Amino acid sequence: MGDWAFHFIAGLLAGVSGCLFAWGSFADRACGRKRCPRCWYDMSAAVGLTCPECGCVAKRASALRRTRRRWWVSALAAGGLLCVWPVLQGPMIRANGWAILVPDRLLIECLPLGGKDGFVGMEIQRRTGFAPWAGGASNETWTDETYTAFFRRCRSGNMLARPVDESWKKSYGEMLRQMYRRFAFDRVSGRANVRYSSAPVSDALADAIEALVSLPVEVTVTTRSKWPRNVRPQIEAPVEHWWPIFYGFEQDATMQTNGGATVMAKRFISNFTTKHQTDAHATVEIDVDVYRTLAHLRKPGEAPVKRVHAVLEYDVVELIDDVMEPMQSAEADAAMAAIVASIRRSSLDLDHRMAEKLPAGVAFGLSYELRASGVPVENGFIRCVGGAVGWTMGSISNPDKAPPRENWDPKAVWTLNLKTDPAWSLYSIAATKYWKGEVTVPVTFVP
Repeated sequence: MGDWAFHFIAGLLAGVSGCLFAWGSFADRACGRKRCPRCWYDMSAAVGLTCPECGCVAKRASALRRTRRRWWVSALAAGGLLCVWPVLQGPMIRANGWAILVPDRLLIECLPLGGKDGFVGMEIQRRTGFAPWAGGASNETWTDETYTAFFRRCRSGNMLARPVDESWKKSYGEMLRQMYRRFAFDRVSGRANVRYSSAPVSDALADAIEALVSLPVEVTVTTRSKWPRNVRPQIEAPVEHWWPIFYGFEQDATMQTNGGATVMAKRFISNFTTKHQTDAHATVEIDVDVYRTLAHLRKPGEAPVKRVHAVLEYDVVELIDDVMEPMQSAEADAAMAAIVASIRRSSLDLDHRMAEKLPAGVAFGLSYELRASGVPVENGFIRCVGGAVGWTMGSISNPDKAPPRENWDPKAVWTLNLKTDPAWSLYSIAATKYWKGEVTVPVTFVP
């Protein structure tokens, strides 16, 4: 059905509904006659205000000359008139779905109902160009004013979600991190000044984005409950924040151990002093100070935006297998063998999405050896957790007599040998199992 059909139907509906509304509201006028306001009996010959037919007594003489209105007809016609606008939007609904009729501001307020991937969240993603419309096209419909309203609501929250509770994280928080990709940020001033389309944004939008730096941050300090005696323990202190991605404007964690050493780190701390340790148990105190700026950009006397003190304890065991359960399976071996590796700009590159296809929750701590026609040219460590996205790269070294990266031969047969390193698997703190095995995968050299 073409667009003209929607316009024809809308016009026909408007005409019929308008005529019905006029007929039901104004067609039956008194025209000087006296009629009962209840049964509409002709009282022209009657004396007084009492109807001889039904006995109704009118309150005043003017009530006998009222226009008779058929309210049910008028109501039906009004409903038809209200349907004219949706019918006119038929072509747009066909292309984008019926939810396109819902106002942007209402969607923003209702985002916590279902979160980022719920019905409301997906509609917002379609309107911001992050998801396709029903017809398959992707285009952005939000204006600066709409983005400004969204960021302001993220900052203040509403009765459905308060910053930064669980409902807020699953809705406004997750949407914020996606939405930041629509913008570029000034490297010097730290002020949002360029839209995704490279067009300047309004001052109100820039101010709304900058105000998000006042959102609270969360720091969780944790470690394993057990560590092998011959492996250096590691403490995780991830800083979860929803700040804008400003260049030169980011969080940094200062972790001070009870031994007095101060370590600058984003997430991990491995060099710390235990407060108390026996052959089987250890206790550690950690102070975490979170700043918005890096140490070399920090103003003298700048206070942290978050300070956390934690006391952690762990048991000391003899073997790695006392901490994590080794896993050997043909399925895991096949998933590892399917890893896509390449060399780009003389650097090893692993497909980050492949980690999602590995067994969920299993740590893959690996030592790798990159070989050119069977000759080792680079060694290193990588790790990931199955089911998650991304690999963590460790230290890299080059064997003796290995050619420098700029002299690597693109015509060589490149392979990558991946072998379990149980100690490296331990640093995926949330995992309780680790893969045990060895595979060799081909590597594509991309000049």
